[in-house]
Amino acid sequence: MLEEKNQVNEVMGVFYKYNEGLNYANKTERAAAKWLIEKYGLEKAVRVSEYAISLQELPFAPIITSPYDLKNKLAKLKIYQDREAKKPPQIKKLYYWGMEVREKQGKLWCVPNDGSAWMEFTGSEKDLKTEP
Repeated sequence: MLEEKNQVNEVMGVFYKYNEGLNYANKTERAAAKWLIEKYGLEKAVRVSEYAISLQELPFAPIITSPYDLKNKLAKLKIYQDREAKKPPQIKKLYYWGMEVREKQGKLWCVPNDGSAWMEFTGSEKDLKTEP
């Protein structure tokens, strides 16, 4: 019984870091934490809780601030995770002195803003920026 209580407290502690108003004595929250532990085991319940909390700043991520929210929004969390995994990786553009740098034929080229001929980039890669 004591071990179960400690496990529930561990899951709730993950949410308490983000939601200091979380009431450890709330039976609904404790029952949800217990359900997560029984369904997935302590390690995975904690890992999923930490993942849910880590998404709170991202647009379109489900808002999950308690074990009860997590239990009720598990499907939304999974769908969000699947959508994010399917997105193509974002390729950051590179710039050198305000000119876009592109790769072509295995070389880097600077594209002048005035539309003139491309110039081969011969500088150091540490001089490249991700913003103009």
